[in-house]
Amino acid sequence: MEQEQERWRRTGIRLAILALVVAGIYFLSIFVKQSLNLYQLSQEIREQEGRVAELERENQRLEKQLARYLGEEGRRMLVKENLPYRDPEERVVIPLQPEEGTAVVSAPPAVEAPSAEDLAALPVWEQWWRVIFAPTP
Repeated sequence: MEQEQERWRRTGIRLAILALVVAGIYFLSIFVKQSLNLYQLSQEIREQEGRVAELERENQRLEKQLARYLGEEGRRMLVKENLPYRDPEERVVIPLQPEEGTAVVSAPPAVEAPSAEDLAALPVWEQWWRVIFAPTP
């Protein structure tokens, strides 16, 4: 028993045990740090997957909208929404103040083109004037 206690008192064995304990603590700290990094990266992956799913839904919505606008009716609807034009057979409704009701505006009357005899009777300057500036009704 005395020899066994003698063995533990030697400096080399104590240093070896101390080195093993320090190395164990070092490797344990590295393991804990890597585990935390893994957890953070998995959280970030989940967030990115959520964003990808959201962007895919938005992409599908935009593809459906594009498909609607690619057809003839879709183009007509898009022009109607964004430009101040109307089809010749459409009636335009202009709302007045709420207590007055609404007014219906029909298509303007068709302007009859003057006959060739009427145009020939006009002076030359007026003929040129009509060519450059179309007459308004």
